[in-house]
Amino acid sequence: MESLTLALGFACLAYGIAIFRPREDSSCHVPWIAAGAVLGGTSGACMIWPRVAVMQLLTGLLGGAAVIGACAIAAASVLIMAAAKDAPPANLCYLVVLGAHVHQNGTPSRALRQRLETARAYLAENPSTVAVVSGGQGADETCTEASAMASWLIAHGIDAERILDEDKSTTTAENIRYALDLMDANEPVGIVTNDFHIWRALRIARRQGLRNACGVPAPSTRLYLPNNLARECFATVKNMLAGTM
Repeated sequence: MESLTLALGFACLAYGIAIFRPREDSSCHVPWIAAGAVLGGTSGACMIWPRVAVMQLLTGLLGGAAVIGACAIAAASVLIMAAAKDAPPANLCYLVVLGAHVHQNGTPSRALRQRLETARAYLAENPSTVAVVSGGQGADETCTEASAMASWLIAHGIDAERILDEDKSTTTAENIRYALDLMDANEPVGIVTNDFHIWRALRIARRQGLRNACGVPAPSTRLYLPNNLARECFATVKNMLAGTM
């Protein structure tokens, strides 16, 4: 078991280093590096001191938990990504663009830009659709995500009169709930977010009464997909416990 635990530790550590970007205000690498250090450290100690029973037990428990967790996340990821395969219908009444991180200079992060590019393309092809940009202001953001999204869409050719702002939400559940105040819940609605986020966002939307909601999946950066899928699994458990999906 110590060899498997050591291999998992090195894999986590290598992935954490691969997604580390010192110029970006993101800490997504930290859990992976921490997990790698714990798994690698305990398995290494077990190899150095093979007769210490507590080290053998700890390594076995950590390695077993890591394997079970990885298998569970992999299985859930298949379900999550399957939800992003369907193309949205034309002429939706509303397009809710879910917020994501905005940089200190007010520009959208990579994930948010991917959502905005998808929204812009849909809005350009469907001129009757109204966009609802949804996102408040985080503690490390200089403006609301909604205002950053609206500015980006206007700068890329979308008429300001087609954009409604929801600038109070801080979670996906709040994105949907507050956006509902600006829409007719009985009309067809598209939820624009990254492919890994579609499954959870749609279930939250339907729990809140948007029966005619469909996903409008934006692409995601494949290097960050394992991290994003792992986060989605934990977020799904959190939403289920909170009763929001």
